[in-house]
Order: sequence, then structure tokens, then C-alpha cells
Amino acid sequence: MADFPILKTGAVAQDGLAIAIGYGTRVVRFADGGEQRFRDRKGPRRRWMIRLELLSDEEATALAAFLDSRQGRHGSFSFFDPWSAVEYPDCSLEQDSQEIEMREHARTAATVWVKQNWS
Repeated sequence: MADFPILKTGAVAQDGLAIAIGYGTRVVRFADGGEQRFRDRKGPRRRWMIRLELLSDEEATALAAFLDSRQGRHGSFSFFDPWSAVEYPDCSLEQDSQEIEMREHARTAATVWVKQNWS
């Protein structure tokens, strides 16, 4: 399984990393108007927004190759969360298409959403 590309600095992201943590809950509604709620997964699902603003040409090429190899939301990979220092082995891209903006030499920018898959 592939790993999300690491920058030359050893980091996963530059300034602008955000994380969202959510829980899946199911609600069963009864005829009398009552409800029963329960979690449909045993743990939270994490999502990361990775903002990259100043990629070198080599980093941009590696990111583009990685995104292409994942085939959008289809492929999975491992992702190292720099906030918790935990590697999540089953993650995928949140969208089928990603934009990489080539501004000028060594000024490539991209924003990538990664999500933790529930087994």
C-alpha cells in the first residue's frame, strides 16, 4: 500500500493543516414517535485538509504522481497524522479530482482532502 507523499522537510503538510473528527450515528424512529440512537462504528472517522502552497517542482511531481496512482477515491493509502503522531493505514482521497495550481517555478499549490476509511 502506498503512503501519502512526504515533503523535503519531512512534513506531510505546510501551514494550513486542518482535521475534522466525526462519529457515525444511526437513529431508529418508532411508530409512537420515540427514537433510539446508536453508533454505527466503534470509533471516530478523521478527515484532514492538507494545504500546500510552496511546493518545489519535485514535490509537485511526486504529489501529482501519487494522486494519479490513487485514481481518486478508489485507491487507499496510509497517512501519518502530524498532530497525533499516529499512522492511519487505511485512508483515501475524499474527491475523485484534485487541482494542482502551477503558479511559477517552485510555487505550486494544492489542497487535498484525505479521509480515514472505516473497515
